[in-house]
Amino acid sequence: MSAFVLIGCATSPNGAETEINALNGTIPVSALGRIADHPAESFADLLPDPLLADYLATALTGNNSVEQARIAVEAADLRLTQSRARRGPFIGLSGSTGASTGLDDFDLNDSARLGASLSFDPDIFGEIRATVHGSQAQLFLRQAELARLQRAILARTAQAYVQAIETDLQLALAQENFEFLGETLRVSRARFEAGDIARSDYALSEAEYENSRASLFAQQLGARESRRTLADLVGRYDVETLPVATTLPPIAAQHATIRATADRAVLARYDIEAQRLAVVSAAANLDATKASTLPGISLSGSAGGGLSLSDLFDIDTYVTSLSAAISDTVFDNGLDTARIAESRTRLDAALATYSEALRDAYRDVISSLDRLEVFQTRLIALDAASRAAGQALELEQVRFDLGEAILLDVLTVQRRVNTIQSSRIREESAIRTALIDAYLAAGPAR
Repeated sequence: MSAFVLIGCATSPNGAETEINALNGTIPVSALGRIADHPAESFADLLPDPLLADYLATALTGNNSVEQARIAVEAADLRLTQSRARRGPFIGLSGSTGASTGLDDFDLNDSARLGASLSFDPDIFGEIRATVHGSQAQLFLRQAELARLQRAILARTAQAYVQAIETDLQLALAQENFEFLGETLRVSRARFEAGDIARSDYALSEAEYENSRASLFAQQLGARESRRTLADLVGRYDVETLPVATTLPPIAAQHATIRATADRAVLARYDIEAQRLAVVSAAANLDATKASTLPGISLSGSAGGGLSLSDLFDIDTYVTSLSAAISDTVFDNGLDTARIAESRTRLDAALATYSEALRDAYRDVISSLDRLEVFQTRLIALDAASRAAGQALELEQVRFDLGEAILLDVLTVQRRVNTIQSSRIREESAIRTALIDAYLAAGPAR
């Protein structure tokens, strides 16, 4: 038995670390040089806002997808416990008692039986060990998937919160534009009735007013939809009363740019870790399949015997036995070969998926940073346009006060100012959304 155990311990499943390391080496590290250290894990630190912090905490406990992922982790842990249980010996106990008699004299003859059995699989070829290794990889995989899902839910919640604030701000601007256009339509009607403008000019003002009304309805629907999305993510139902801030959350100074080394930006991502563990699990499954095709060896022992109740504790009446067994399939019509080939195919598929995940992760980091840079550049231009439009509105207001311009001109400039302000709000929201994407793509701090 000791020899069998030593042989089993010396046998270990052949993983896929060589193939994984080769794939990791394909990442262009130099191309990620513009990315700096990832300072924190929480999205609440990225966009400091009390309401957002509450929603992020609620999303981790109230989201159904996160709860399902937690249950999957528990199930994988139980499967690992079952796999580990095969390593040890199995002990069984049995007992029985009874009495018999003939029909002629009714003389009772009592009897009893007490037995014990012991069985142990030395796992000479490493099948159990490979199964345990695969179960461990599956548990770690589920844990990585849970962590990946949690970060994804946090990112989506933060983006939904930003979107809800943006739609509220856009709705306020749409309402203001609608009121401006209503005043413009009133002035245009008065001027048309006075003969100062043509019918076509009045019709154009009326068309802009009705178009603004339609836009207002669309903005109202967008505001409700954005709150509904946020409510779904955090597991709440009070959509109409769901509170959000009146301004977009600030960006923490230390998070203004996200940079990381290659291992943090790509290899430390939870989705990449999950794909790597899928490869390890597939490799362990291949090793277990190979080991299952080899001869089976088992050890067993038993102790017991038949006796009367009076001799129940007499050791001389017991019989013990110890045996070892080996079994193997001589011909299986190619079944084992096909099973090994299938396991190898699954390993190849897992490696291909891992390779694709590496490329996708690298692309996510680069593209999210590109979008962030473009949005920041566009915001600079919109800031300049907003300042210029504000100055134009001030000058037009001065001309109106001096009698050199009519109210219609002032309202027209005001609408242009609001249009630029709307674009600026949209761009600031896009910057925060892109920053969250970049923060998510860069992976957690390790």
